[in-house]
Amino acid sequence: MGVKQQNLSGGNEDASDDRMTATDAVKEACSTLIAQCNFVLDQLEETLPEVRKDRITMEEVLQNEGYEENIEEGDDDDFDGDHEMEEIDEP
Repeated sequence: MGVKQQNLSGGNEDASDDRMTATDAVKEACSTLIAQCNFVLDQLEETLPEVRKDRITMEEVLQNEGYEENIEEGDDDDFDGDHEMEEIDEP
């Protein structure tokens, strides 16, 4: 992904030091979005305990398949877009 920073022409060069770069703005926006999603998920799990149970179950399934290890290593070659989730019978 390429990000281009655009500066106003004819502006003071020193003034641009105070401005945020496009990359930093995207990073900050992503951090804000993650925080908002975590807040909503916490509220949802508090209201509907089965949501927390489902999340924990899915995390265990992904961990057992070695999915988290592949992400940490940056290896996404195993994902072909046709990955099917196993059905889990609920008690």
